[in-house]
Amino acid sequence: MANIWTIAKNTIAQIFRMKIALVVILLLAVLLPLLSVIVVGDGTLIGKLQTFSSYGMSLMSLLLCILTIAISCYTLNSDFQDKIVYTVLTKPLLRYQYLLGKFFGILTVNLILLSIFSVMIFAFTVYLPRFTKATDKEIQQADNEFFTSRISMTSHVDTEKIKTQAREKLQKLIESDAPILEGKSRSSVLNALIGSIAMKEKTVEPGAVKKWNFKNVFPKDSSKPLYIRFSFRTVSDTPDNSVYSRWIVGDLSDTDSGKLPDTPIYDSNLRKDVVDTVREIQVPADTIAKDGHLDIAMQNMYYNGVTVIAEKVELLYKSDSFAVNYFRGVALIFIRLIFLTALGVSLSTWLSFPVAIMVCLMVYATGSINGFILDSFSYLSHTAAMYYSLIVKPIIFILPKFDGKYNPTPMIVDGETITWFFLGSSFFFTAIVKSCLIFLYGMFVFKNREIAKITLHN
Repeated sequence: MANIWTIAKNTIAQIFRMKIALVVILLLAVLLPLLSVIVVGDGTLIGKLQTFSSYGMSLMSLLLCILTIAISCYTLNSDFQDKIVYTVLTKPLLRYQYLLGKFFGILTVNLILLSIFSVMIFAFTVYLPRFTKATDKEIQQADNEFFTSRISMTSHVDTEKIKTQAREKLQKLIESDAPILEGKSRSSVLNALIGSIAMKEKTVEPGAVKKWNFKNVFPKDSSKPLYIRFSFRTVSDTPDNSVYSRWIVGDLSDTDSGKLPDTPIYDSNLRKDVVDTVREIQVPADTIAKDGHLDIAMQNMYYNGVTVIAEKVELLYKSDSFAVNYFRGVALIFIRLIFLTALGVSLSTWLSFPVAIMVCLMVYATGSINGFILDSFSYLSHTAAMYYSLIVKPIIFILPKFDGKYNPTPMIVDGETITWFFLGSSFFFTAIVKSCLIFLYGMFVFKNREIAKITLHN
């Protein structure tokens, strides 16, 4: 352990002498305070808070990831180039201890920098309302929608039913020899039909009512309100780019039979919401039924005259504090830094610095669009899908996931909870399983690598 810590301390000193480390530190030290001053968002307090936290956390994550890739690929290669490794490995030091020292030295630097700049972002975010001319209403809105940690729930979508309807429709097209099938594979037509039916499920005709059902809604604090988050799209333009709607929330399961529920019913009355804008409705928590059931109904007012598409209808309720959720978000960033450190050190055991850093950057870029890549495979033909399952899918498994729910920034911005379970599972699969597999391969290569060769002269 002493040998590992000695190598780690030397690695830390080496990193802080590198120009790229100083540049990253200087950029973050200058840009984060500057962002807190110049960002305006949509002109509201919550808009400014969301914009600053989004830009701040994204900038910190990006620069620290680039720094991690650079130093993890450089430190071992530079030891070979400067012939330091030949001197170090002649000492009573095992090769795996040498690599572990490099790994923990880089991780220590990451932990120090991540702690400093995440605290800086947190401090600027918390104190930003004090230096902004905001009304009491805006401050209250920020407390309810930003400085919080809320569980997000979406209504269950019966995907199997949608797929069954799409297959039946495809079969009818095949039997009628429809022209739409010409020049297209059956799988591509089926996927198009699935998308069309799924979109139809979201549409609400003028005067019609759309209902969403939620189960197991059990907030920790029933005194805190619920929130319905949604956005509207329309199939054609409206005169004032707005949609008039009415929302009814509560236990609506028996209302069709005329039976009144045991819990209150919330009625939003007439609302006017701008199209393509995320909005939230505050609803009392006592509208939830005793069994945790909650219905949300939305009526597209007839005089809108257009079909409305209700996007991203979510139910949110408070589960934790902003500070705890922010800590979990920072921990997710640290998990990706662990993976990139293991990857860079492993690659530098058998690749030159330019090649190793290029591979790391490609893996980082792929991880940032991992979800998009996986979704794209659903549109493959049957033969290509078989090839993907046997060859490509195992490779995709090793690659990290840095997008979607693995990217903490949108969760912090929207006040959505990053659960301890998700953080733990992410740490296990990314920081332990994947990182260890990659690092063990690097240790194997380094253990069997010929460091020096004895040359005899006559």
